[in-house]
Amino acid sequence: MLKNHVGIVNEGTLVKFMLHTDAALNWWRENVDDFNKDIRARAARVRYVEHRYANDIYQGMLSHFNKISNFNK
Repeated sequence: MLKNHVGIVNEGTLVKFMLHTDAALNWWRENVDDFNKDIRARAARVRYVEHRYANDIYQGMLSHFNKISNFNK
């Protein structure tokens, strides 16, 4: 389930993704362009994105982690 891997918080202008697992962190590295390497270095498991990108990221993570959950059943 996605909630085991990532927490998502609407913080007004930005959406915060808290990557709880290595699997979530790896998914992010493979699928999302991290444009600000300085912020990433300081907060290794927290990412902020604009609202216009958040839904696509959410849908991608949901699809990926639901496939893994269904495979493990």
